Amino acid sequence: MATTADLSEGSAPLEKCCWPQPILSYYDWLNQNKFEQVAELYAVAGVLVPPFERAIQGRCAIAQYLSDKAADMTVVPIECERSHNLEATDAIAYLIRGNVKTSAFMVNVAWRFELNAASEITVVRVKLLATLQELIKFR
Repeated sequence: MATTADLSEGSAPLEKCCWPQPILSYYDWLNQNKFEQVAELYAVAGVLVPPFERAIQGRCAIAQYLSDKAADMTVVPIECERSHNLEATDAIAYLIRGNVKTSAFMVNVAWRFELNAASEITVVRVKLLATLQELIKFR
């Protein structure tokens, strides 16, 4: 089972010092299918915005969604960039690039995390980094 220490071939080592603990836990628990624990990392009204689907809000709904959709996935975060403090809030945004692997495919992905002052996840936006031709193969 992959953890945040697992990297794709040829990638640079992770700089764990720049990875906030909630994000490290998010990936570790997601890869262990601990979806309720992943959901507890979110603020009570936290939101998961998956690609091509409506936003999922609230811990219970996020745990259920992950249980339904992510059980056969392995996520491999590779690169973390801290963005900046978001306007009018104490939230900090992080952009993570990596990939998602299943038995059927692998796709490059970007996750945009927003953490509040209490280090709770307020929003995760997931974006597939694939061409239209690559996406058509998944159908």
